[in-house]
Amino acid sequence: MAAFLSSLANPFGVIIAGWYMHWLGVIPFAVLSGIAVILVAPVLLCSWHLKNALSLEEVEMQGYYAKTYPDAFTERG
Repeated sequence: MAAFLSSLANPFGVIIAGWYMHWLGVIPFAVLSGIAVILVAPVLLCSWHLKNALSLEEVEMQGYYAKTYPDAFTERG
């Protein structure tokens, strides 16, 4: 359900990005997008859970989010 709901935002993101590319131009838009990524990346890396998840092997990663955030998931059955 969350994947479906988050995918509803995709067309709006494309429209907004297209509008900014038209308004700014492709190169300035790409530069500003790159700067935004560079500014956001250190903030994301401050997350202990993210650093822990990125350090795991693929086999260890299975079920990691369900164990880390048990209230966010429900079991179907």
